[in-house]
Amino acid sequence: MALGAAYLLADPGERDRLHLLSLGVDLSDTATGLGHLVRRDGRPRAMALVTALTGGYAAVGAGRAVRRHARRLEPSGRTCNGGKGL
Repeated sequence: MALGAAYLLADPGERDRLHLLSLGVDLSDTATGLGHLVRRDGRPRAMALVTALTGGYAAVGAGRAVRRHARRLEPSGRTCNGGKGL
């Protein structure tokens, strides 16, 4: 919740950093959930649901980070993949 509040109150430059920080947190939560599923040290259904939820957040955040990075490269004519688009 603190990251969400900080993101909403931040200026655009700071939002980029907070977005990447949030992506790292979501990836970490997903990896932790996968570890719990492998060890079977929690209720499997609950762990699977929470891991899927955080994995979804991480996927959306990663996609957004890739698009943002691609937009930054386009004005100068350079692209991540040789100009073929996403």
